[in-house]
Order: sequence, then C-alpha cells, then structure tokens
Amino acid sequence: MSTPTDPWNQQPDDKNSGGWDPKSWSKNMKIGIGVAAGFVGLVILGAVAPEPNQEQSADASPAPTVTVTETVTETATPEAPESTAIEEDTDTPDPTPTSEDTEDEETSDKAELPDFTGKQLQAAQDGAQGAGFYFLDSDDATGQGRMQLWDRNWQVCSQEPAGGESYSTDETVTFHNREVRRDLPLTPGLLPP
Repeated sequence: MSTPTDPWNQQPDDKNSGGWDPKSWSKNMKIGIGVAAGFVGLVILGAVAPEPNQEQSADASPAPTVTVTETVTETATPEAPESTAIEEDTDTPDPTPTSEDTEDEETSDKAELPDFTGKQLQAAQDGAQGAGFYFLDSDDATGQGRMQLWDRNWQVCSQEPAGGESYSTDETVTFHNREVRRDLPLTPGLLPP
C-alpha cells in the first residue's frame, strides 16, 4: 500500500535530476501555477502596452479648424442733447418697508411657545417643533455639563424663553434639564442634590 505524496515535501528521485518531477504534481497544483503564470503575463503586458488613446492620437491627423466671420455695419445716429435735469427711475421699488409689510412679517414669524417645564425632553422638543420652533438647544441644569444623549432620560426643569407667550419662530429655545433617575421623582423644577 502506497501513501499519498505531498507535492510540497518531495525529495528529488535522482541525485542528478536536481528538482521536482512535474509528473507527480497534483492537478490543482498545476492549475494554480498556470493561473499565476497567466496573471504575471497580463501584468507585464499591461505595463509594456501603450494606452489606446496614446496610440490613436499619434496616428490621427489634427481636426480642421472652422472660423466664422460676421460683418457688422454701423450707421450714424444723431445724438440727443444732454439734459441737465435728473430723471427719476419709476421702475425701482421703494426699499423702505411700509407698516403693512412689517406687520405681515411679524405675524407670520411669531408663534406661541408652550410651557414644557416638567415634561420629558424628547416630548418637549417634539412639541416645540410642532409649534414652529426649530432652533432648539438643551443643557444640564445641574451644572455638571453632561450631554443629553438619550432625550427620553431627561426632564425639562426650565426653558428660555418662558412658555405661554408669543415669540419669533427664529428664536432659539433652550431647555435646562436634569437626568431622570429611579431615586428621584419626576417633579417640575426639582434638581437633584
């Protein structure tokens, strides 16, 4: 009974042969060597062969240049006498807003800001956006400088500007919050010790 031979651990059959016997190599080993040789050949061919655009540009003749000429003739027109009076341009609108314009702008940009004190931070943010306020900020009311990563774990202690009045919707609403912990009840305005 013969044992299978390992092609990577072969010894020369004859002292004069000086290498491996290709007849004893496995089929997969022969395929692998062929693929590697083909890949090396493609790399060498790619490095030596010129780019297709370079080959075409050397043989092609330059494209003809087309020149378009247009003839313009001028006729003399009598000049109008210069006027010393200043002409008023009536097409330009007046840049000063009227009282009607400013009233419309103020009413369109104002909305009533509800009071969110005691609410969960996420609910307060959703409510402020629902009221038309999109510039929102929040901070740790305890002074510890913690970030509010999970908005549902924070309670609004106070807000700026105060709720219940109308403000410009461009106003930034800042919520001052405390972290909701199991050992502290949800009480408006209560800050942890």
